[in-house]
Amino acid sequence: KLNLKQKQYVQTPLGKISHKNTQHRRRLALKNSDITIQWLLKLYNESMFCLLCNINMVDDGNLPNGKHLDHKIPLCIGGTHTMVNVRIICRTCNLRRPKDGSDNSPKQIPLLILV
Repeated sequence: KLNLKQKQYVQTPLGKISHKNTQHRRRLALKNSDITIQWLLKLYNESMFCLLCNINMVDDGNLPNGKHLDHKIPLCIGGTHTMVNVRIICRTCNLRRPKDGSDNSPKQIPLLILV
């Protein structure tokens, strides 16, 4: 149970990230991770637009356009909690993604033919 100071700290941006990392400590202990709280905070602050739908994101993760940490290859199918496997996308896109990561397969890139 959290006391009043802890509840106030968890509401700050750094506190939210720290709390999320604490919740996943057991899972992270089993896998090698190169992510620090400072790096996550920098990633959150620098991410302005969703990489999937290009919507302008806000800091409140409970809103549809709120920032969510996403694993490109989900942890449940063997993805790692590393810098190359995480990104910030909007809540709507993150909750819409399939849990098996099937949307992360290489896509066909259309060729542009100039005449």
